[in-house]
Amino acid sequence: YSIAFPELTFPVVTFLKNFKKQIKSSMHSNEIAQLIQQLNSNSNYIIQHRNNVEYSPKEIEKLDLFLNDKQNTKESPLRKYYLKQLSIRTLNKQDDTLAFKEATNNENEEEEYSDDEYSDDE
Repeated sequence: YSIAFPELTFPVVTFLKNFKKQIKSSMHSNEIAQLIQQLNSNSNYIIQHRNNVEYSPKEIEKLDLFLNDKQNTKESPLRKYYLKQLSIRTLNKQDDTLAFKEATNNENEEEEYSDDEYSDDE
């Protein structure tokens, strides 16, 4: 929520665009493209709100309050993207944990079954 966000992200977006050209995996390339899109969206969001500001860059106290009220509402494009990605990763992690537990339980059941086979032979 910095008033300088568009200027700060310019070198990052430039780097990501060049990096994206070097990536051979379409999945990773798409993820980088989404990130670039979200950074640009957020820059436009900041610029839109910055155009309504009636104070100069020298007024540091007012700059610190820039979009302060918006921080708690979580309505910036980049914040929405972050929260969406976080929930996706959390769901994937839960799925992975569940799959691991199921696989572990299946292995334990197979071991118990094979132990029973050996005990019958004795």
